[in-house]
Amino acid sequence: TYSFRDFIQCEHYGQISNDYMITLRRFAFPVGDDLLNARSYDENGQELDISEPDLARAITWLSPALENKLEDILSFGTGFGWEEIPSEVQTVTGASNDKKRGTLGAMIDGSPVMKAVEAGGNGYSAAQSDFISEKGNGYDPLSTTFPNHVYGPYNAIKSVLARNDKGLKFENDFTLNFYYDLRGFDNTSPRVAFMDTLVNLLSMTYNNAPFWGGATRGTGSGSTGKPFGDFNKLKSGDYSGYLKSIGSQLKSMGSNILSDLGNAKGILSGDVNALGDSKILDNVIGGSLMKLMGSPQGGEVIKAFLTGDPTGQWHLTVGNPMNPMLVCGNLCLEDAKFSFEGPLGYEGFPTKLKMTVTLKPGRPRDKSEIESMFNAGRGRMYLQPEVEGKGLDDVVDMSAYGNKDRSRMEGGRYRDRSNMSAG
Repeated sequence: TYSFRDFIQCEHYGQISNDYMITLRRFAFPVGDDLLNARSYDENGQELDISEPDLARAITWLSPALENKLEDILSFGTGFGWEEIPSEVQTVTGASNDKKRGTLGAMIDGSPVMKAVEAGGNGYSAAQSDFISEKGNGYDPLSTTFPNHVYGPYNAIKSVLARNDKGLKFENDFTLNFYYDLRGFDNTSPRVAFMDTLVNLLSMTYNNAPFWGGATRGTGSGSTGKPFGDFNKLKSGDYSGYLKSIGSQLKSMGSNILSDLGNAKGILSGDVNALGDSKILDNVIGGSLMKLMGSPQGGEVIKAFLTGDPTGQWHLTVGNPMNPMLVCGNLCLEDAKFSFEGPLGYEGFPTKLKMTVTLKPGRPRDKSEIESMFNAGRGRMYLQPEVEGKGLDDVVDMSAYGNKDRSRMEGGRYRDRSNMSAG
C-alpha cells in the first residue's frame, strides 16, 4: 500500500515510469520475499498469517543518472566451495614405546639405568644403545642423506578439486541512492514536511539506543569453601571480633566433620553403602571414582543450531509494484549515508537530500530461492526434468578420496543427498 506522502518529497517523481520504481521497506521483524502471502506455522503445524505493516519505506527509480544501475542491482554471483587437494608422500611414525611394549616397557625406557641394563642384555654396545635411543623413534635417514630427493615420477598429475568446503556461495551486495526535494503541500510547512521525510529515512536505516557502559561477569574459582571469619568485622576494624569469628567457624566446622563421619558408622558392620551417609566419605570415595571413570559434566555448553530463517528486516521491490521484476527479503542494511545540498529554501532549510544505503543478503540463496526472487516470492519456477530417473537433486560430489571415505547405500546411492531443494 502506497500513499501520496511516499511520493511528494521524491525529487524525480513523475519523471520516470513506475516500471523502474524501487521500494525499500523495513519491518519490525525479519521478513521473507513474499509480502502478500506471509505465512508460517505454529508448534502444532497450524498455518499462521505473519503479515505485518512496514515501519518505514523509501522510493527511488532505476536510472544511470540516479546511480541506480539495473546491471548492479539485479546482478548476483553463485559458486561452489572447491578445494585443490594435492597428492603427497605421507611419513608414518611408529607407535610410541608405551603402546608397542606396554606399561613395563615404557617404565624401562624411562629409566636410563634400566634401559642400559636391557641394552647390554640384548648385546648392544653403549654407542649402539645411544644411537637407537636418540634416532630410533621417528628417525628418517633419507631426510639428511637425500635432502633433495624427489619421491614419485616427475611427469605426473598430482592434484584434484574436491568439494571439501561446505556450502554454496551467493553474492548479491548492492547500493541504492534515494533523492528528496524540499516540497510542501496544502496547510503544511515545507520544512516540517521535509523533516518528516528525514525522520522516516532515519527509521528506515537506524535505531534508538540507550548508553551502555559495560558489565562485569563473574565466574567461580572452583572453591567450595567460604572465606574464613566475619569479613564485615575486619572492614570495621574489629580485629578481636574477626579472630573470634575464625575460631567459632573452625570449631563449628570440626563439630560438623565429627557429626558427618558418625553418620557412616554402619560401615563398621560391613554395610559399604553406609559410605553414602557421610558427605565427607562420599566426596573422598566418589571423587576418586569420578577421576577414574570420568566426571558427569560432558557437554555442558552446546551452541544453538542455525535455523536458516530470515535475519534481515529489509525488503526490496524492483519494478511496478503490481507486477515486480524482482522481490527480495531477508536483506541486511550495512550502512547509510546522508548528504544535504543547497541552496537554502523555505525557512532557511536545505532544499535537497540524498541517502545512499548498502544492502546484502542475510544468508546465501540456493537455486530455488534465486528463482523465487523473480517469481514474486512464490517459490521455485522450474522443475528439473528427470532423465532415467535422475535429476539435479541426484548430483553426487566426489571427495578427495574418490568417495572411498563415504558410506554407500544399496544400488550405489550415496547417503548424504539432500531433499531440501525439492521444496
